[in-house]
Order: sequence, then structure tokens, then C-alpha cells
Amino acid sequence: MEKILLLFTGGTIGMKLDPASGAAVPALSGAELLAHDPGLERLAEIEVLEFGQYPGPHMNLGRMWGVSEILRRERARPDVGGAVVTHGTDTLEETAYLLDLRHTSEKAVAVVGAMRTISEPGFDGPANLSAAIRTVVSPEARGQGVFVVLNQMILAASEATKTDTQQLETFQSPVFGPLGLVDIDKVIFGRRLLHRTVIEAPRLEPRVDLVVMYSGADSRFN
Repeated sequence: MEKILLLFTGGTIGMKLDPASGAAVPALSGAELLAHDPGLERLAEIEVLEFGQYPGPHMNLGRMWGVSEILRRERARPDVGGAVVTHGTDTLEETAYLLDLRHTSEKAVAVVGAMRTISEPGFDGPANLSAAIRTVVSPEARGQGVFVVLNQMILAASEATKTDTQQLETFQSPVFGPLGLVDIDKVIFGRRLLHRTVIEAPRLEPRVDLVVMYSGADSRFN
């Protein structure tokens, strides 16, 4: 059975609703999430790394870079066949894209989240996590970089975007569509990425200024 790294950063997939405030608060660790659905451990040998319990808006660039550095280190291990990263959905696409830009391995990585907390009917965390693990262990996933996997859909990290704040099918690839889907008994890839951009940056530059350009702008900022 292949060993898969589960890098737990938090997000709705590990949250519950606080009755007092009505807000979602951290509730489950990565290990507790696996224990919530014992069937997940029949899919692969899973090693859990607890990065934190951060809601999506709390995943700043420094933490995203930290996740990337952990993956770069851990994927070099010969006993690890791939990785799944749990993440809050508000910034999931940004982290997934950063991970993909720095991903130079044939081993697959999937970034996964949930739209509903463990307190809500239809909690989608275990189903999404199962789909992500099954995607990563699929032989066809090798060499395709980083995926976003939610709602049984497999999306390229470079193409995925969140389109709705509540719907389960929120993550989509508007131009090209999904790479594949996770069916009841198999993982189906309908297409492959022919080109990926890889930037092997050695460090993070936190200071990046944006200069707004507009029709009629003069040369004052030159």
C-alpha cells in the first residue's frame, strides 16, 4: 500500500459551528479527521503532519511558503508516494497555484477543502478527502503537478478558481474544464496538462509593489 502524506493546515474541513457566536471554529486535527472516517485509511498508508488549524483567510504568504517548503522536503523521501494538503477554501486556489509553481516532482499533490463544517448536514470533508487521496494514488496523476480536488472533480491548480461562497461545486476551471473526476469505483482522467510553468524560486520576496496602469496615465511613476 502506497504511503501518502496528509499535510493538515486546517480550514472548514476541520471546523465546527460555535453555537454562541454562530461562527466556524477549529475542531478537528488531521488525525481526528481520519478517525472520523476510518475508511480513509483503507485507501493508502497515511502519515499525518499537523501544520496548524488555520481558516482560509489566515493562510498568508509566509504560511503558504512554509507548506511549500515542507512538501519540497517530504516528497524527496523514497517512501512517500504523494501528498494531500487540507486547506481553507478562501485562499485554497492561491496556495495550490504556489505549490504547483514550485512542484518539480513526478509525485502527485492534491489540495482539498470542504464547504460545510462537521456541524452541518452533508459535511463534505470526508468525501472530498477520500477523492483527493484516491486521485494522488492514481498512476495517471503522476507528472501532472498539483491538483485541486473537491466535489469529486479533479482540477489543475493553475486553472482552478472559487466561483461561489456556499455551493459545493464552487471550484471550477472555467476555460478548459476539469482534468477528470472521481467515480464510485475509479479515478477517471479525461485530459492531461501538456504545459506547466515551474519556477524554482529559492526564497519568498514579500515586497511586491503593484503599479496601476490606466488609459491616459502619464510618466510620473517612471
